[in-house]
Order: sequence, then structure tokens, then C-alpha cells
Amino acid sequence: MVPLGISSAAAVRVGQAVGRKDRPGVATSGWTALLLGTVFMAVAGLALWTAPRWILRVFTADAAVVASGAALLRIAALFELFDGFQTVATGALRGLGDTRSPMLAHLAGYWLIGLPISYVLCFRLSWACPASG
Repeated sequence: MVPLGISSAAAVRVGQAVGRKDRPGVATSGWTALLLGTVFMAVAGLALWTAPRWILRVFTADAAVVASGAALLRIAALFELFDGFQTVATGALRGLGDTRSPMLAHLAGYWLIGLPISYVLCFRLSWACPASG
């Protein structure tokens, strides 16, 4: 949720700078938002990477769940940085008035790449979660 908030702030700050015709302000607002989002998500990812078992034990004492979940949280830790970056970048682009580029990137990333790969991994290669059967 933090990157989403930073994304909204980036859209406003970049949009205001665009309205003022302040090109350095546009750049400063956009890059500052990206830096803030990246730092936050790097810290969140580091927490998921270094303490997955501790985090999971807050929710369950089941050793099997903790063991499986620890591996999954390490994968999520790698995802954190990129997810936060794209969320903030989308807001900055929205502030510039560019909604087409993020839409095309999300269409390609989620629907043309992510969904087919997920389908193949799950249903063709049987990479389903062991707990799901």
C-alpha cells in the first residue's frame, strides 16, 4: 500500500509541475517518488528475505506451513522491489498525462506473459502448491 500512496503523490506532484511548465520539477518529483518507493520496497523485501520464518510464525505454528511459506516469502522478497517500482512509475507517468504506456506494459506483462507462463507452470508442468493436492 505504501508504493500505491507514493504513486498517488507522484501523480499529483508531477502533474502540478507539468501544469507550471517546470521541467526540472517534473524530473525531481518523478525521480524522488521512484527513489522513495524503491527504498521502502527494498527494506520490505529485505525483511521478507532475512526473517521469513519469524514473519510466518506470527500467523501459524504449523512447521510444515512455515517451511513451505519461508521459500515462498523469499520469492516474494525478490518481487517486492520490482512491484513497488512499477507502481510508483505508473503514478509518475499518470502525472505526465501518459496512461497509455502503463496500460500497454501491464497488458503485456500480466496478460501476454504472466498468465500463459502461470498456466504452463501450474497445469502443464504441475508446479501446483503441494498443499493444494
